Amino acid sequence: MSKCYVYFMQSDQSRSRKPVKIGISHNPLLRMSELQVGNPCKLTILTTIEFKSRSDAEMAEKFLHRRLKNMNVRGEWFYAKHGKLMQKVNKAMREKSTLVTSKGLLHSSEEYFHTLG
Repeated sequence: MSKCYVYFMQSDQSRSRKPVKIGISHNPLLRMSELQVGNPCKLTILTTIEFKSRSDAEMAEKFLHRRLKNMNVRGEWFYAKHGKLMQKVNKAMREKSTLVTSKGLLHSSEEYFHTLG
């Protein structure tokens, strides 16, 4: 199995709420360059969550898409300020007994809170 990532990629539009794409890829930087070709606005990866397999990343991506559906613009694109979006991601992942750290890695909540204590 090879690592796979859920990525959060922002389109740099001149709006207060910039669209963020939540997707999966084995190589988020390559994926960003592929998407950049068809996008007139600059794309930036905000953070990634690392998974041990593509199937784990796909499950997390689908879960996040369902949990954030009220912020959905179209497809895999969501509107929110980065901080607010990541708060909602952390809350959703906590409900799945996991937590996204500021480095974007996925940890069990027990492991994460143990390292804080």
